[in-house]
Parts: sequence; C-alpha cells; structure tokens
Amino acid sequence: MSDIVEALERLLAMQPERQVDEALDLLDRLPPVHDEAWNSRFGAGSLFDAWSRTSIARGVHAALAEAIRPVVQRPGFVAVEVGAGNGRTWSDAWRGGERGTVVAVDPVPEAIEQLAAVLPQGVELVRQHARVEDIDLPDADLVVCSMTLHHLAGRSAAERAQHGFTGPGKREVLERFGAALRARGGVGLLVEADVDCELHLAPGDPALRDNILDSYVRRCARSILDDLATRSPPPELARAWRGLLQHWFLEQVRVADVPRAERDVYELTRGQWLDLLDEAGLVCEEARAADDRGLFVLYRFRPR
Repeated sequence: MSDIVEALERLLAMQPERQVDEALDLLDRLPPVHDEAWNSRFGAGSLFDAWSRTSIARGVHAALAEAIRPVVQRPGFVAVEVGAGNGRTWSDAWRGGERGTVVAVDPVPEAIEQLAAVLPQGVELVRQHARVEDIDLPDADLVVCSMTLHHLAGRSAAERAQHGFTGPGKREVLERFGAALRARGGVGLLVEADVDCELHLAPGDPALRDNILDSYVRRCARSILDDLATRSPPPELARAWRGLLQHWFLEQVRVADVPRAERDVYELTRGQWLDLLDEAGLVCEEARAADDRGLFVLYRFRPR
C-alpha cells in the first residue's frame, strides 16, 4: 500500500480550498485496502474495533461512561442503548454490583452480542434486532444514542418527504426518546459530530464536500495520524489504523457526490441539533465537546 500517512500529511498541509480535489486525486491513485463496510462488523479485528481504540473515540467513550455511571447505580435501572457498537462505552461504565436492564436496539446481531459480553452478572440484556425508527421503546431511566442518529436522513418526516424519503426523521425519533424517558424521569444522552451534511445540501455542493472532508479528514484522520506518531501502537493495530485512514475517512469525501439516498451521512451542527432537541420537546441540560478535536458533542437532555 502506498504510504497513506505521508499522503495525508501532504494533503493537510495544503490550503483548505485545494484539499477536496487533492483527496479525490489521491483516492484515484491508491489501491483499495479494505472492503469492510461501515457498521457491518464489530468484533475483534474489525475496523470498528480499531476505531474504538483511537484517541478520538476513546474520548467519546470516556465522556459517555462518565454520564452513564450515575444512572446505572440505581437499583432496577432500565437503560436503552440505540446502536450497540462493540460495548466499549459500557465496559467503562460499571463499578460493580449494578442491577438493572439494558435494552439494546441495533439491526446487526453481532453488535448486540458484543455489548452482551461486557454486561455484569446482575444486568439483564433485552435484544431488539431492529432500527430505532421501526420499534417502540420501553419506559427508561436512560436512553443512549451515540454516533448513530446521523445515519437517519432528514431532520423530520416532512423534510424526508421533500426528497422522496418515507418514514420518520430525526425529530420523530427524538420525540420517541422523550416519550420513553418521561414516565421514569429519565435522561437522554446523544453524541453526534458538529458538522452539516443533511439533506438540504445537494450532491456535489462545495459546502457538503468541505464539511465532510473537515469532519473525516481534517479532524478524524488528523487524530489518527497523531496516534500513529505518538502512541507506538502494535503493528496489527497500526495497520488497521492505516486502513481506517483510507477506507473509512479519506473515502468519505466521495460520499459528497453520491445521490442523497446513498449518502449514509446526515449530520447536523451543534446549533441545528439544539434546535431539533427543542422542537422534539426536549430540554438540553448540557452540550459539551466529547473529544479533544471538538468534533463530537455530547448532549444531555430530558423531556420538557
């Protein structure tokens, strides 16, 4: 494989207005390195596992675990995890002796089984192999949705309809979170990147291209480059991180040119998320950076 590290360092040293074109040229020159799609594998040796071991992802896990911990200390707690990932956040949340229930909502069974492996003996797991927009949520003390809701296109069902999509949008899902939390006086935790990639930005829009590059290359890839330079990872992890640099982050720049229905990245800025939480009848009690790059924001909210 060509040295993706050196190539990205050169790209990031360029003027910002040249970086998108350079990224696309670079992708044309580099041979494919992986065929693992986003959110398709979660176990040991997966790219998702390698991502969860980066500094930027570890910062998010730590911020979430800190926010989860007080809730799961309550006897008989009920927590809903939307998008199970590989359970890394939850493995850091336990202090011992917890008793309660975690409802895991994820369409990929492997992700739920990864979460199952880190639950302590006194915590029951309820498996929901489904997309969150397709099911009803139980009454809960806690709803956690980290880096998941951006896969759902549209701020609302109405915006989706404008672009030929059916079904609920982000606002309707957030309303479901509020309904689940209301009876038990629960709290919700949402983590998403502070970047605009929503439906209103058309394929090929220069702003969409730059926003995606800023999120995935200037900040995510930059963080991994720094990890490679400073953390001395073992060779296997270093290879996986190099694969992430090309396959998960640099290649995301191409997403800006695909049809809206194929984008799979529908992020909002911090201000847009705050407006949406308010529209969904939720009070945001805190919105703070969850990583040292200022990319991911942790929102703590309750139903109004």
